[in-house]
Amino acid sequence: MQTTFLFNMAKSSKISFDQFYKAYPRKVGRYAAEKSFKRLAEKEKTLAIEGLSNYIKFWEGNKTEKQFIPHPSTWLNQKRWEDELEDLKEVVESEKENETLQKIEQSEGAEEHEVKEALASFFKKRRKWNQN
Repeated sequence: MQTTFLFNMAKSSKISFDQFYKAYPRKVGRYAAEKSFKRLAEKEKTLAIEGLSNYIKFWEGNKTEKQFIPHPSTWLNQKRWEDELEDLKEVVESEKENETLQKIEQSEGAEEHEVKEALASFFKKRRKWNQN
């Protein structure tokens, strides 16, 4: 898959903008992205490619629509590869919670254990947010 391809690129001695842009899922603002990429040191380019691999997994796991993926120049300028990403497991759990809550709202009759799991997960996250 694409993520394996990115991992192999990061091991190469020099990473080109074309490699980065080919892997990036949103194809807009190529000129601005290329300028941003050229300003990065080689080590930052390697870190960006490795980080992009994680972001692609995150975006795919979260089913992120392209309109919500930042422009490549924005991603590079803000050094988004340094961001902490939500654990993919949490993303999947959130989707299950949302489905359960939607069933409740639509009166489709969610199973009792589904409701309990969704509420327990919600309150666990709420405690986590309050600690921060």
